[in-house]
Amino acid sequence: MRPDAPPADEFEHGFFADVGLTVEAKLFEIWSGTLEVAFDPEGLEAVTGVEVFDVEDGVETEIATEIVSGVSVEEATVALDPWTFVGAKIGVMRIPLTLTQQAGNTALLFPSRAPPNEVFQSGPDLGALVYTSLWKKRIDGSFGVFSGESLGLDVEDAIARSVALSWRLDVSPFGAFAYDEGDPGVGPFRLGGGFGIVYRPAEVFDEASGEERITQDDVRLSAGLRMAVRGAYVAVEYLRRQQSDPLSSRPEIADGGFAQASFFFRVHPQVALEPIARLGFVADDQAFDPRLTGWTDAGVSLYPLAHRPKPDQLKISVLYMGARRFTVEEESHGAALATRFLF
Repeated sequence: MRPDAPPADEFEHGFFADVGLTVEAKLFEIWSGTLEVAFDPEGLEAVTGVEVFDVEDGVETEIATEIVSGVSVEEATVALDPWTFVGAKIGVMRIPLTLTQQAGNTALLFPSRAPPNEVFQSGPDLGALVYTSLWKKRIDGSFGVFSGESLGLDVEDAIARSVALSWRLDVSPFGAFAYDEGDPGVGPFRLGGGFGIVYRPAEVFDEASGEERITQDDVRLSAGLRMAVRGAYVAVEYLRRQQSDPLSSRPEIADGGFAQASFFFRVHPQVALEPIARLGFVADDQAFDPRLTGWTDAGVSLYPLAHRPKPDQLKISVLYMGARRFTVEEESHGAALATRFLF
């Protein structure tokens, strides 16, 4: 619901479904592979052709579109793990900039990642990653080289050539911390923090002439802290982006962050409840045209199979979702019923 929108856009409703398939293979002791594909039965509207023609009043452009199958590759990697403390993988994967980026799609607290995270980075990338795990998995680190497509490029009519370099370090001194959101396993006390950075130097060429236009330096940072104990879970992440070039005296700067919390408890030996809440914000384009947006999400999840080895095999969530664009004083409110079943 958008109270300030035109009548046609004030209310929207619909049904959405995502089906995923994950295949893991290990033909040799040190070699393994992972394929994760997501299917959207709604399909996607894709541009299939563009035609430009002259008319008496000027130039008209006709764009042809059609609905195509909504299939996306979330991960397609081959991994080499010669030792327990170091490994590498190559293929399609998410850049591990933030904590929530490292969590799998089926291990999220909410049906989707926090909106601020999706503003700074969305989707998987093609690349290679070297990772290490030390001190009984209490220290995790990685270095990667990626195509950087998920980072976007805010220059119109331009072609960018670049790679994105990523570094990540996570430390959990009180015990290993799985990259899952929430604590349905009702584990012992754990406290962890992490820091990530992505650096993308780019050469930008004019799309029409092919001449070099500018060079850009895009730096994105994240810092996060999380805690879990006996079903309670809290996580906080801060994100920052600065994109600069030698011609502009106003670099593009954005800050964002979010906090989320949950508490998993049993109301019956076979049934559990989990109240969940999340707050987030993004302050975009602060040097030129500041815009502040905030999000509020809250709800409760029901676990009807909490007695299983994986309590979250079946999860049903009832959610409120709110957003407010403070700069233009616009707001929206929504509700959702989400079901997740793993088999």
